[in-house]
Amino acid sequence: MGQILPCILDGMDKDLKNKTLPELEQLVTQEQGRTFDAKYIFSFIHEKHIGTIEEISPLPKSFRHRLIEAGYRISSLDLVKRFVDPDGTLKFLFALPDDTRFEAVLLRDGDRNTLCISSQAGCKMACGFCATGAVGYLANLTGAQIVDQVYQITRAGHSAHNIVYMGMGEPFDNTQEVLRSVRILNDPAGQHIGQRRIDQVGYRHAAAYVHAIDSRNPAANRVIDYGLDDGVADGHEARLVNPHEYGGRDG
Repeated sequence: MGQILPCILDGMDKDLKNKTLPELEQLVTQEQGRTFDAKYIFSFIHEKHIGTIEEISPLPKSFRHRLIEAGYRISSLDLVKRFVDPDGTLKFLFALPDDTRFEAVLLRDGDRNTLCISSQAGCKMACGFCATGAVGYLANLTGAQIVDQVYQITRAGHSAHNIVYMGMGEPFDNTQEVLRSVRILNDPAGQHIGQRRIDQVGYRHAAAYVHAIDSRNPAANRVIDYGLDDGVADGHEARLVNPHEYGGRDG
């Protein structure tokens, strides 16, 4: 499975957005806070979408300062640019802190929208029908970077009836962070996106990774392996842009 690049790994353990509610409960206990404060942190980040620890007002001021002094933070993707295809498809180009770029796509089908999010920047699989294959593998995304695609696009006024991991990358090559993102999106203390609205899609080698799916969380069990033939017929992945083609443009 893919390894997280050092540039992405640095600071990840300090990113509160990248932690599930049980992980935040452990963190709060470790930092000598009140156990129930973990839910405040989670809901303020994933439901209210605050951007700084200072904004988590239910936390005692002294505890907020303790978290900040310990190096904890709340990450946010940089939305570089939005593109609109002639058929109404919306493409969102995001950048990581090191300026590695990737995209998410909002597909319109009548009055329903499907949001295709990325699990990696680039991809190792090199599927012939997929534009991402020409980019090559750049980085695994963290759970926080995966869910933030959903947050930024929906907060911009675009509803998403379904979420699929059909953007850049092979989800089963970044299993741990994909499952983390599913748990976060599905948690009742945050967005509480229903499990039937979330699909993990693997184009290649999915069978080798099925054992890694977390049986404790039904939301993580929505695994669909379209395979190469169906992927070509579906065509969604083929419409993705090469993010480096737009590297010189700003938002």
